[in-house]
Amino acid sequence: MILAAHNGLQGALVCAIKDTSNTNILEKGSATKVLNYLETLEGDEPQEKLADFITLLKRYRKKYPCNGITTEQLRRIHKFHKKFRNNFAHFVPTGWLIEVAILPAIIDSAVELIEMAMQQPQVVMHLSGNKKRRLAKNVAATRTALALLS
Repeated sequence: MILAAHNGLQGALVCAIKDTSNTNILEKGSATKVLNYLETLEGDEPQEKLADFITLLKRYRKKYPCNGITTEQLRRIHKFHKKFRNNFAHFVPTGWLIEVAILPAIIDSAVELIEMAMQQPQVVMHLSGNKKRRLAKNVAATRTALALLS
């Protein structure tokens, strides 16, 4: 659940902020190399490297400053990324447990931001009616499952 929610959130952030060259979602050095390549079309096409999650979140908040995310939700998302997702993705053998009591609220904050990001006009214009319905159905199913954990 943690990895799926994190990946979904990162994907939604990318969809909501990417520009027509797709370089504003990359690390700065990678974006520079790609833009230089696109300008000259000389040499090998550079490897693209996606910006890290926190950078993408900052870029999203800069692009959509009145997006409705609360300070508490933002705090939960930072905790979600730093404490939960990173512990799974960069697993170091150790003893630890997941704070099950706060997990539903943290995942719900991620789902809320996914929903907000996927409702941005530059995303909605690329979604078919079927994809919009599937997204709404999946968000509702996730919220139902989270309610059962509470």
